[in-house]
Amino acid sequence: MTNQTRRDVLKKGLQVAAVGVGAGLIWDLFLQKSAKAQGFVPRPPGALPPDRFETACSKCGLCVEACPYDTLKLARFNDIAAPGTPFFTPRDIPCYMCRDIPCVKACPSGALSHELTDITEAKMGVAAIDHYTCLSWQGLRCEICYRDCPEQNKAIVIVSQPRQISNHAMFVPEIHPDKCTGCQDGRTRN
Repeated sequence: MTNQTRRDVLKKGLQVAAVGVGAGLIWDLFLQKSAKAQGFVPRPPGALPPDRFETACSKCGLCVEACPYDTLKLARFNDIAAPGTPFFTPRDIPCYMCRDIPCVKACPSGALSHELTDITEAKMGVAAIDHYTCLSWQGLRCEICYRDCPEQNKAIVIVSQPRQISNHAMFVPEIHPDKCTGCQDGRTRN
C-alpha cells in the first residue's frame, strides 16, 4: 500500500468517525430537549425528582414487569417521557396503589426510592377536577371520583357549594393536594 492510499484511508476513517461523533451529539441533544419539552411526566411511586430520576434510572424495565396492573410502561421516542424510562398515563390505567409497592422493590438503581414504604406517601402528581365537565359542578349528584379514590376523605372530599340560581346546595368534590398521590389524575375507575 502506498503512502497516498494510506493517507486516503486514514482521511476517510477520520471523516466517518467525525460524522458518527457529530450525529451522536446531535441525537443526545435531541433526546435531552424532547424529554425536557414535555413538561410533567407521571412517574411510578417513589420516583426521584425529574432531574435526578432520569440520571439514576437504568431503563431496565424491572419496575414495569413488577406492576401487577400493567400501569407502567417504558417510554418510546414519541412518548411524553425520556425514551426507556418508566411512566404511566393515569387517564388510561391509573396507579392502583399497591400496598407492597412492587415497582419500588424491583428497582435496582434507586431511581424509585426504597425509602417509600407507605404508598399513601407517594407523590406522583395531583388530581384535577375540571369544573366545566364535572357532573357535580353542573348541578348533578355524582360522587364516582370520591368513591373510587383510594384515599377517600383524605385526598378527596365532598363539600357543600351554594348555588347562585337557587337555595339548594351542590355537593362537589374537592381535592386536598397535600394528601393526593396523583394515582388517577382525575380519572375514575370503572
